[in-house]
Amino acid sequence: MAELTPSSDPVFVRGIKRGMAKATDLMAEGRIYVQEDGTVRAPAKMEVKVRTKIGGGNWDRHAIKVSATEIGFE
Repeated sequence: MAELTPSSDPVFVRGIKRGMAKATDLMAEGRIYVQEDGTVRAPAKMEVKVRTKIGGGNWDRHAIKVSATEIGFE
């Protein structure tokens, strides 16, 4: 497996870091949670609010609808 380094595509690396931060936020909010038996649960459908900024432009807000199956849940 190739390792991501500072010389890797910075936009790609930044996107991964932001995705991980958003997943942490969803767990802190209780929208994604761990049951006593260790099973991780998520609602069948959720709306994730994000901000994007492309090429030095303005920040844009988006609401993205995501199904649990799209992020690896059954």
